[in-house]
Amino acid sequence: MSFLSQGENRTSHGGICDETLILLSMKYYQLGRSGLIVSELAFGAMTFGSGDYYGFKYTVGQQEANEMIAKATDKGINFFDTAVSYANGESEIILGKALGNKRKDNLIATKIAFRAGTPPFRAGINLKNLVECTNESLTRLDTDYIDVLLLHNDDPLTPVEEVARTMEMLVITRWWPPRCIILF
Repeated sequence: MSFLSQGENRTSHGGICDETLILLSMKYYQLGRSGLIVSELAFGAMTFGSGDYYGFKYTVGQQEANEMIAKATDKGINFFDTAVSYANGESEIILGKALGNKRKDNLIATKIAFRAGTPPFRAGINLKNLVECTNESLTRLDTDYIDVLLLHNDDPLTPVEEVARTMEMLVITRWWPPRCIILF
């Protein structure tokens, strides 16, 4: 399937090819059973910052990220994905800055579960880690709310009742509004 208009070439612009940029029209869908409406394409920010993911080395700085996010939002993408563990939180910082004043017009999903620090409790989906990572994500993303909080992995050490109580607490205390909870 080609998204190119007739007569356009397949050159690349900042790592994004014309096929991706020249969508004829963006479609939107309901996200699960939530009330959220998201673009059919989501933008993953895993490579924002610098790091090494199982041998895949990446470096996407703020300027390049700003350009990529601007192109994505101009084409109708409104759903952005990151995680606490991506580049040790640098991905969230870069994404928050790149969205800037467009934040209110877009949805952010972030994920928690993988190691987020050196203490033994800074991994998994236990109460302490979920609360601390959510608070840190809000700061790094420079936002008052997270639209979709994903549990990045299961946790055999934490009872599901603890996870459910923690998620409910996050909603009640307004650390995270009741938009959408997606469990592993």
